[in-house]
Amino acid sequence: MAQTSISPRQIRRPVRRNSASLYMLIMLVSFSTSVVVTRLFLTLTGFPKIGRGEIHIAHLLWGGLLLFIAATLLLVLANRWAYLTSAVCAGVGAGLFMDEVGKFITTSNNYFYPLAMPIIYGFFLIIVLVYLQVRKPPKQDSRSEMYRVLEMLPDLLDRELEEHERQALEQRLKEISEQSDNQDLTRLATILRDFLASPIQIAPERPGFLNRLAKGLQQFEERWIGRERLKLILVVGMAILGFLAIAELIVLLAAPKFPDMLAQSITHFATTGEITGPNTFNWFLIQLALEGTVGILLVIASILLIVGEDQRANELGYFGLLMSLTVVNLLLFYFDQFGNLLLTIIQIFLLAALVQYRQHYIFPQKTTTPVTAAT
Repeated sequence: MAQTSISPRQIRRPVRRNSASLYMLIMLVSFSTSVVVTRLFLTLTGFPKIGRGEIHIAHLLWGGLLLFIAATLLLVLANRWAYLTSAVCAGVGAGLFMDEVGKFITTSNNYFYPLAMPIIYGFFLIIVLVYLQVRKPPKQDSRSEMYRVLEMLPDLLDRELEEHERQALEQRLKEISEQSDNQDLTRLATILRDFLASPIQIAPERPGFLNRLAKGLQQFEERWIGRERLKLILVVGMAILGFLAIAELIVLLAAPKFPDMLAQSITHFATTGEITGPNTFNWFLIQLALEGTVGILLVIASILLIVGEDQRANELGYFGLLMSLTVVNLLLFYFDQFGNLLLTIIQIFLLAALVQYRQHYIFPQKTTTPVTAAT
């Protein structure tokens, strides 16, 4: 009869999933895509009504349905693909739900309420922040590593375990056996190592879609772009964005000397609805000042890139774009809900290009094969 021992206490400390960053990235992309596509579709079709008479099926309801499906998949199914599907449903559902936030923060159910888009964009930034946190290396302890090992074993049941995944499992189990002070974990790790070392069915190597996409983009960048062209893209992109922002700041600084020009500008913004009173006017001035500051940072960064100060230029450009995406755009979306989507996409593209330039040419890192990919 097997001997058992009673644990002194239960462990409730959370453990991060092996593919958590992938799922968060999919949800992030799904969320942002659903908001942009929904607003674009509604604008092009004249905001159609789905239903008859007094009935109107708002897309918020479809978002709630997708959120329900995402939660149900996680509660009912244990398959790995269920997590991927749930990430897509959660992202699209949250996007459709949040897109109608203007109707629920106003007594008049105003979809176009100016504060709606900043709230949606702020929620997007929260998801980005969570994703960046999840991307950090997880805590390396025996209990967490065993969780991740057990999470990868369903690939064996689905006949999807590849050779590099088996080697990664064996390495993790070896580290658990050598480092854990828990006899149960050590014994379980030893048993699993012996099992993996025995003849088992191994699937042929099949890189996942995201891995193939990442490799294809890397090959395209190395073959057709390279360091000098990528540098040129960064210089031109940051310079254009910077000069456009500085031009608005110059208009703001020169306004006291040209009262007629200031009056015309105020009249224009009041007519378009961007300025509705003293409070919004003050926030509008703050937005112009911050935008101009970011413009100066981007112009300096582009100049530093030209003169060869790549590291300082990268740091300054990264800070400027991050400031614009997290602070300035919140105000921009308040004053113009639809007109700044393209600007935001360009800024995200330049930020990604800066990160690519830093990782490949300033601080080159060896690429490693991922331990596993969601299937």
